[in-house]
Amino acid sequence: MKRVRTSLFLVVVLVLLAQSGTALAAVISLEIIGPREVAENFNASYKAIAYYDNDSTRDVTDSALWVVEPNTIAGIEAGVLTTKDVVDDQPATMRATYTEGDVTFEAEKVVDIFGICPTGTALSFDGSDDCVEVGPGVMPVGEKSIFSWVKMPPVGQCSGVGCDYFIYHGIHSNARQTILYFNDGVELRWLNTNSGGFDAKYTVAMDDNQWHFVGIAYDGGVHRLYLNGNEVASSIGDDHSTIISNENIGGFNGDPLSR
Repeated sequence: MKRVRTSLFLVVVLVLLAQSGTALAAVISLEIIGPREVAENFNASYKAIAYYDNDSTRDVTDSALWVVEPNTIAGIEAGVLTTKDVVDDQPATMRATYTEGDVTFEAEKVVDIFGICPTGTALSFDGSDDCVEVGPGVMPVGEKSIFSWVKMPPVGQCSGVGCDYFIYHGIHSNARQTILYFNDGVELRWLNTNSGGFDAKYTVAMDDNQWHFVGIAYDGGVHRLYLNGNEVASSIGDDHSTIISNENIGGFNGDPLSR
């Protein structure tokens, strides 16, 4: 008797649900969200988003099946695209497939994979007090953003030791400088040594013979330091140099500890 009453109760619940018109939302489309271009030898994250007929969405990245073509220049797993060496810019097509119930949806996205340094287009420094002097104006006072791809060999593979200077402004002898550099092999740093200056730094290993995307940005209030597309440090301080001098790309002349 007890089992019969339980069965009757379940039947009543199912009937009431049917009468109320309650139904699960159904998937109507799938979309891949992420950057349109990615550098060679780099990782980029993408999401697969399912759209439902009740105007809701769901992140189904981990449940989707991912593929990319041609797989000779890139691979993808769980939405993370890993690119390989390319000589010239090349497109790659990624697809995400997601099944819910007995219905399967597919989304497609074309991504441009670009070469960071096509042959002959990068500045190359000899690793010992080497630089390009470009004159005033590269690092102007006020709002600015400066970004660059850089690649540094391990210390043991070059003649210089100490710091890797990317952008330098000022005079080293009197310690009034604005510098974007890799400090003593342990941290990325954007520094202004004037009184009331700023110091944004981030501990990281970068001298690994791989390309890294570094940059700085100043919005009039905060100095921000970026690595590979992510803000990693910030600092508040005056944005001026007390010295009028040329800016350099690379290690500035007269410093034996730069490379």
